Amino acid sequence: MEQRVSDFETHAQRMINLLQYLGKAAIITKSQFEKGFKRVADDLADLSVDIPTAVPLFSQFCDMCVAQNFMSEETYDRVYPARGRKRFVSEGDGGKVKTTI
Repeated sequence: MEQRVSDFETHAQRMINLLQYLGKAAIITKSQFEKGFKRVADDLADLSVDIPTAVPLFSQFCDMCVAQNFMSEETYDRVYPARGRKRFVSEGDGGKVKTTI
C-alpha cells in the first residue's frame, strides 16, 4: 500500500511540475487550467464508477496543488465546490452493489 501512495505522489508531483511549466511558458492559461480541473471535478461521479478511488485521488492531487501554491484555495473552491463531501457511497466498499439498505 505504501508503494502505491509513493507512486501516486511521485506521478502527481510530475504532473504539477508539467502544469507549472506549461503555465510559465504561456502554453496554457489560468482559465484553461481552471476549466480543465472543473471538467474533471464535474465528471468525478462517472469516473468513480470505473475508478473507485477517483474522488480521493483528485482531492489529494488538488490538495498538493494548493500546498505548493500552484492553485489557490479560492480556485479549488470554485472548481470543486463539492469537496467538503468526504466520499461517495460506493467508495470503500470495493465497488460492490449493495443489496441491503
